[in-house]
Formats: sequence, C-alpha cells, structure tokens
Amino acid sequence: MIWLSEKRRLVAFLSILLVSGFFLVSIIGFQVSKSALKDIISENELPLTSDNIYSEIQRDLLRPVFIASVMAQDTFLRDWVIQGEPDELQIRKYLDEIKTKYGTITSFFVSDRTLTYYHANGILKSVNPDDPLDEWYFRVRDMASEYEINVDADKANRDTLTIFVNHKVFDYQGQYIGATGVGLAVYAVQKLIDKYRLKYRRNIYFTNKNGDVVLAGPETKQDFKNIRNVTDLHPIAEQILKSDAGNFEYERDGDTFLLTSRYIPELNWVLLVEQSESEAIGGLKRTLAINLLISLVITVIVMLATVFAINVYQKRLERMAEEEKFINDQLSELNEQKDKMLAIIGHDLRSPFNAIIGYAELLVQNADTLERQQVSEYAANVVQSGRNANALLESLLGWAKFQWGNLSPNAEYVELGSIIDHNFSMFEPVAEIKNITLRKVNGAGVSVIADPDMIDLVLRNLLNNAIKFTNEGGMVTVDVSTANDFAWISVGDTGVGMSPDTQAAIFEKNDHKSTKGTAGEAGVGMGLILSRDMVEANGGIITVESEVDSGTTFRFSLPLA
Repeated sequence: MIWLSEKRRLVAFLSILLVSGFFLVSIIGFQVSKSALKDIISENELPLTSDNIYSEIQRDLLRPVFIASVMAQDTFLRDWVIQGEPDELQIRKYLDEIKTKYGTITSFFVSDRTLTYYHANGILKSVNPDDPLDEWYFRVRDMASEYEINVDADKANRDTLTIFVNHKVFDYQGQYIGATGVGLAVYAVQKLIDKYRLKYRRNIYFTNKNGDVVLAGPETKQDFKNIRNVTDLHPIAEQILKSDAGNFEYERDGDTFLLTSRYIPELNWVLLVEQSESEAIGGLKRTLAINLLISLVITVIVMLATVFAINVYQKRLERMAEEEKFINDQLSELNEQKDKMLAIIGHDLRSPFNAIIGYAELLVQNADTLERQQVSEYAANVVQSGRNANALLESLLGWAKFQWGNLSPNAEYVELGSIIDHNFSMFEPVAEIKNITLRKVNGAGVSVIADPDMIDLVLRNLLNNAIKFTNEGGMVTVDVSTANDFAWISVGDTGVGMSPDTQAAIFEKNDHKSTKGTAGEAGVGMGLILSRDMVEANGGIITVESEVDSGTTFRFSLPLA
C-alpha cells in the first residue's frame, strides 16, 4: 500500500512536471518564433526566393545565348555575307528556320557592309549611327565581348518588350562582318513572377537602375511606377538601387514589409521580393494550440510507458527479494537497469515525438503555401517519426519480455523470401525518402525452422539500422545463402560503417547507445541486443562486419527446415 501511494505520487509529479515543461516550452517557443520569424524571412526565405528566381532567369538565358552562338558560327551565314549577300530570300528562309526550330519570337542579322537589318519577315530597315534606336548595333560592333544580353522593344513585333541576345559574326579570317541573334519575350520572366507569387505568397517585381518598375505581378498597385516616388520606399530607394544585394524593412498602410533586393547584371535590372510581416506570423497561434495538444498526447504516452516499466521492474524486485542470499547484488543490478530503462524512455522517446511536432508545425505554418509534393514529404516524415516511436516501444517491450523470461520461440516452417518481401514493402516508403535502393538477392524457396514473429522483428531491426546509417542515394542488400544445414541471412549497406571498438561493444547491454542516423533519425539503441537474443533463442548466431565509410553487413543463421 505504501508503494502504491508513492507510485501514484511519482506519476502525478512526473505528469505535472511534463505538462508544465511542455506548456512553458510552447509559450516560450511561440514568443521566440514570433520575434525570430522576421529574421528568418529577411535573412533566409526572401534571399532564397530571389536566388531561385535569378537561377531560373540565368537558365532561361542559356538557351538563346547558345542559339545566337550557333548562328554566329554558321558557315551558311558567313558564306552568304562573304559572297555579297546575293539573295535576300535565302537569309529570310534561314532566319525563319531558326525562329521556328528554336521557338524564339524573333531572329535577325545586321550586315556591317550594307548596314541592312535582315529579319525573318524580310528587310526591316537600314541601321543608322545617328538614329538612337540603332545605337545598340554600333555598341555591339565596338564591344570587346562576343555577345551581350539587352532588353529593348522589338520593332518587328509591335514593340514587344524583348530580351535580345546580340552576337558578333566574324569571317574565316576573324574580320567583323555583322551581328546576329535571337529575342526572348519578357513574358517568360512575367510567368516566373506569377509562379513564385502563387507559390510563396510574396510580392515580386523588377525595376531598372533608375527605379522604374519594368515588370510586376498583378497585385502591384497601378500607381507603383517608380520606387523613388513611393512615399514609403523613398527613404531607402537610393540604397536599394545602388547596392548589388540587400535586406530592407519599411512601413506601408500600417503594416511592416520585409524586402530583399538583388541586382541582375544580365538584364541591368533590380529584383525586389517583399512580404508582409502580419501574413507571415498568422499561423503561429494555430501552431501553439497544436503544440499544446501534441504535448498532452506525448505526456500520456510517456506516463503509460513509465508506469508499465515501473510495474514490471517492481514485480521482479519482489521476486528477487525472496532470495535473501543474492538480494543486495540483485537489487543493485535492477536499479541500474531501471535507471537505464527510464533514461531510454526519457531520451529516445522524445526524439520521434519532437520530429512529429516539428513537421506538424511546418504543415500548420505553411499550410497556405506548401505544394502538394511538400505536404506529402512532411506528412511522410510525420508517419516515419510515428513509426520510430512505435519501433521504440516495440523494442522496449520485446527486450523487457526477454529479460523477464516471458518470451520463448514458437518454432514453425518459415519461408524467408516472403518475410523479406514483407519487410521490403514496409520500408520502401522510408527508403524512398532518402533515395535508397532496396535489393534482394536469393531467398526464394529457402525455409527455416524458427519463430516467424521473432525473425520478422530481427530483419526489421537490421533493415531499419541499414537505412538509418546509409546516406542518400545508397543501397541496402538482403542476401540469403545456405551452408551446413543452416540458412545465412545477410543485411548489408553502403553507409557510414563502424569502428572496431564500436563493433566489439555493439551487442553489449552495458554499452547501450542511441546514435542518430545520416538524416538525423532517432534510434532505440537496444534493437541489436534484442536481435541477438532472438536469433540465439532460435538456435542461430549473429555477426557483424564493418569498416568506417565503407558500409556494414550483419549476418545471422537459422536452422534449415
């Protein structure tokens, strides 16, 4: 009765401590997140968005640069000019073929000998050094580089704003004979703006070095023509336009806006990405409520596991107390094991639930902006964290039953191929997250005499460890062979491997350690001990071979049927 009273007080105290701790951590986390979110958006998210947009613009510009380079090296074009530009129809057909084949909105050639501007639809004009509209050609003729990227209105396409790639053309002796190139419609960049605006719910626009807004999303105000003339942006406009990149903050309509700028030298534009602070923190309160709910669930699970462990060890203590001769040594050992069990529960069980909380927070905070694939990835991580927690509890229960002598094998005929396939189907979603290949070699038609549930758990533990300690893109292989009336099942990986000292202590109870995997996966730390006990209970042995950075292979034997 005294023990029951003390146990209830202990459980009540731990419950209050856990609930209070989770509540305090959640409230503090909410406040810290609220204050830190602005720094995260300003220092990471907005610059990352601008980097992504800049990378896609550079990618889109590679193709027209390549096309213009091919045109400049084309023997037909150079021969046609060297021969005196004999047939206008030939150059028109050539330019039209370039335009059609590569999907550009324009293609052109300007002869330096005749100053004629050839276009796919015919002769557009004769360029004139006194005409401001023709300044580009004479700039290209005198520039040191072989090509340039220029944004200008295309006179052959209703003054459509176009990104031109202007490339010099030389004859076979290296003499300049003209300029050729293609044009890319600016609407491709406009589509990029719309894509990122919908994806990240951020305002994106481009200005030239004078501050004029040249491209913007539909949500941009109509009077937003030049950032120098916008009252809220005027104090920082000069700083934005003169710097290659920067992070800024300003007030507009009673709200704080965070802004990142980046200069794009290929277009001579400035990319601006901004986000409202009030929209960014809208999901924090919902996250707080979910955190508190998850904390309550975790507290209940931890308390149940704690009560279970305490009850089990108390029963064993009572039995051992009857043997007065060994009572002192046995009590000391049991207290050590109980401390280890509680340490495992307190340390290892926290990791998967922290992962569940973390990914749940991401889902809540970004529910309006996440793409379907990202939602699936986060949800898969939540499922995997739940599986890790379940694996921990399952291993704890199995290990405890072995310690108490309540678990003995129920031997029957077991077909190894079906057990391997079953485990592969279970771990394929986990392996897919890390892009790990699961490979089976042999196994079909090989049967052993063993407890199927025990063998299933052993194989599950070894596969889980192999995936856990294998880097992305690696491979995990399960192989089955037979020798001397035994079947040998090996589980090998291409992972991080183990040192000789780690291998020597890996099956020792007193050297229990929980090591994180290559993607930060939490571990139980006693799965190999449990696997060894189960293999030996079924008449087999288990071994390990490993080398640091060269992978690990576990092999265990079972009697052939």
